[in-house]
Amino acid sequence: MDEDVRFFLLNDDTDILRQYSNLLSEAYGKYISYEFMLNKHISNPLGSSIISYALNSEGKLIAARAFWRMYNESVVTYQPCDTITHKDYQGKGLFTKLTRICLNELPGNALVINFPNNQSLPGYLKLGWAIKGRNVKRFSLNLRLLQKKYSKISGCLPAKLDSKYKTYLNWRFSNKLENKYTFYKAADGIVIDNGDQTGLIRFGFQSCGRNRGPGLTKGYFLRGQYSLKQLILSLSLPLNCNSRTVFYPSSKQSSHEIDDLIAYGDVNIFMDTF
Repeated sequence: MDEDVRFFLLNDDTDILRQYSNLLSEAYGKYISYEFMLNKHISNPLGSSIISYALNSEGKLIAARAFWRMYNESVVTYQPCDTITHKDYQGKGLFTKLTRICLNELPGNALVINFPNNQSLPGYLKLGWAIKGRNVKRFSLNLRLLQKKYSKISGCLPAKLDSKYKTYLNWRFSNKLENKYTFYKAADGIVIDNGDQTGLIRFGFQSCGRNRGPGLTKGYFLRGQYSLKQLILSLSLPLNCNSRTVFYPSSKQSSHEIDDLIAYGDVNIFMDTF
């Protein structure tokens, strides 16, 4: 590794966050604004993301990654996301170093969940992650009936929600910046449509659990979350994909906590990219 590479944790350095958004934009080939990153990683009502980054000898950002705070009723939960390394510095161990820095900043008993593809999965396994299961892409054949099946929601989410959860959902799925969402009322929760995927957030989690069919949605779910009968009845077609649901630390307790989290809704609802 370049001896001049230095590692840091982000505090309130707005210039680094701007460089971060520029580096992501360059790598992904689409504009990711500073305002979007500020809202996602700093304005989260649950707390700011844990962000580690690396600078070269000239003080330019060459790599960064974030652990983004997610809502979880039972345990503090983070999701690794927005991982980026400049093309000139790839293969030098920056991913591992930055990940370990973030892990060292986690509060005690925190849970980490994310959804890597085949390319990034080995790196997580080497760092102590465990696989919960393979994700399955679902395509509902009768998705066009969505607006007839569910009534569209405008304004705020239902008042019966816990105030902290409601505040988080309104922030997470607010229609501003790059995010554009439409909401539909379902019998057991709310269907959220981002224009490309839809997913269900359940209310009354204990009564619904993981036994409800996916209904008129498209997105992702954890293999085994729905039975083949439920998929057929909802006219949904399951397709294999190359992503997994993984978690850290790799303990039985963490695995059970993932079960409880997934009971809140479809897997893609929890992905920071949704």
